[in-house]
Amino acid sequence: MNFWIIHAQEPLPKPSHVATRRLWRSNTIAEMLSARGHRVVRWRSGYSHYEKRYLVTGSPRVAFEGYDFQFLEGPLYTRNIGVRRVIHHRKLARNFARMARMQDSVPDLIHVGNVPLELCREAVKFSVEERIPVIIDIRDLWPDLFLDVIPDSLRLFRPFAKALLFLSYQTVGYAMGHATAITGITEPFVEWGLRLAGRDRLEADRVFHMSYPERTEPGSKAHVARLT
Repeated sequence: MNFWIIHAQEPLPKPSHVATRRLWRSNTIAEMLSARGHRVVRWRSGYSHYEKRYLVTGSPRVAFEGYDFQFLEGPLYTRNIGVRRVIHHRKLARNFARMARMQDSVPDLIHVGNVPLELCREAVKFSVEERIPVIIDIRDLWPDLFLDVIPDSLRLFRPFAKALLFLSYQTVGYAMGHATAITGITEPFVEWGLRLAGRDRLEADRVFHMSYPERTEPGSKAHVARLT
């Protein structure tokens, strides 16, 4: 099968021979699917959110240990909250929308993180057009988290702040409403997504807690346990 795993920001994985490597969620899924013989394209930003630097120039496709990274070009930003980051997210979404339609084949399934909202929306929009099942994985409660930072002393302003976030709620509502399945790192996260989707829970709506793959290199605890 052909899978697209879309998440804008996770640290790039180190090669498998590095004993100290720690795969994050989307990279773990990509590696596991690839190990089972599937074709995997791992879409992400070409700009590192954590290091605030470009990882690549342009939007190249780079092979990595059994699957491909498809980088998306976006302008730099230096602050986690600010206009430049919003511009970056919108540019990523536009580039994905353009490049997804240029691929030699469409995937059998799309797995996309809910953040950035714009990129998630474009992935879902593409899946609807191509009639491809899409899983949205919730890790951050955007845009609710922007309301949560308003102190209790200013809680009267929260309805006004929510009104200003109307377009963001419209975006996330569209994405959740068209998702084939909703997953999340906790039960409340999945329930949050279902509320926005406006539907009852399905069997495919599941919780997958944050974790790391078991290490089994010679000398590791897992390796020793298997020998004893």
